[in-house]
Amino acid sequence: MERSDRLEIQRIQERMKTQKLDALVATSHDSVFYLTKAYKIPARSIPTRLSAVVIPASGQPVLVACAITEALVEKSSKVRGAVFYREYIDSPIELVANVIRSYGLMSGRIGLEKIALSARFYDELRDCLPDAEFVAADQITDWVRMVKTPEEIRLLHSSALATDRAIRQAFMTAKPGEMEKNVESRIAVELLRNGADLVEHVTCGAGENAALAHPKAEIRPLENGELIRTDAGGIFSGYMSDLARTVVVGEPTGEQREYWEILYHIQAQIIAAARPGIRGRELHNLCLELFEQHRLIYAYTITGHGLGLGQHDTPIIGPDSDIALEENMVINLEPAHRNLGAIMHIEDTVLVTAEGGRILSRSADWSSLKLS
Repeated sequence: MERSDRLEIQRIQERMKTQKLDALVATSHDSVFYLTKAYKIPARSIPTRLSAVVIPASGQPVLVACAITEALVEKSSKVRGAVFYREYIDSPIELVANVIRSYGLMSGRIGLEKIALSARFYDELRDCLPDAEFVAADQITDWVRMVKTPEEIRLLHSSALATDRAIRQAFMTAKPGEMEKNVESRIAVELLRNGADLVEHVTCGAGENAALAHPKAEIRPLENGELIRTDAGGIFSGYMSDLARTVVVGEPTGEQREYWEILYHIQAQIIAAARPGIRGRELHNLCLELFEQHRLIYAYTITGHGLGLGQHDTPIIGPDSDIALEENMVINLEPAHRNLGAIMHIEDTVLVTAEGGRILSRSADWSSLKLS
């Protein structure tokens, strides 16, 4: 393993010791990729094709993966110890249990990513190791990924700019009479043209559909004066992008302009407050206070979230988040206002710095509802 990867494992092992864990089994797509750097090993779309990284409290980790990925592991993985199972023939959980047995931890205290591990695999693991104690350890893997490396920041920055360009290119040609579905499809195409490996999500809606949290675009013509809104993102070398943009088809009304200017200003104040030390709930409460000052209706239940390998990484910027921001965290801040029969929504990717949040996701100016 390279030095930076060894440090990641060491940080996890240090945190494991504070929670008296003998081993930790990472099974989420994001954690397995983060710890191995092998992009295609975890399978988001095939939950039975389990991948796991077994990390002892001291010693070297072991990767458990499907045999069809063996060549990829040899080529790209930073974890040198690996065992493989034959899909639909061998049990991946039995291999995980064997690795734990090899550490002599049959009755150990084992941390699991319980959010990621299916009930079926959890039950099988308990049957394989009946004397072990299993506890949730998601907070450890979430914690180690929260603060981004310079390389991660560069990737998230370039991905955010590419996504911003894709949305703008699609919106620039959205005219009255064009089908709503065409705009959504164009965003997806532009994401790929701008470098995304995969389109992760695209929602797009205008008029009444713009009032839905995650609209499904329809084959209906856009009308002059309608708000059109998207929330879109792709996967770039394993990392997510996630942006929301709102514009008007044709010319905005004075009322639309007024509400948008307020929302845009509120987001700027929240971004400026995204400094090390402020807690997620404090940033969320600031957003709610600003909405109340301007008598706006808040559309969602959170103000933002971390971004990285996952679309909603830790920390969540919401009412129950006690996590303090740290320098070099990357978060998305997305205030949304419900009025005029629609939702106005702006979401940007922000780097936490000592001077406040620095926007990573604007290739052009979005301060106006009308693009030029």
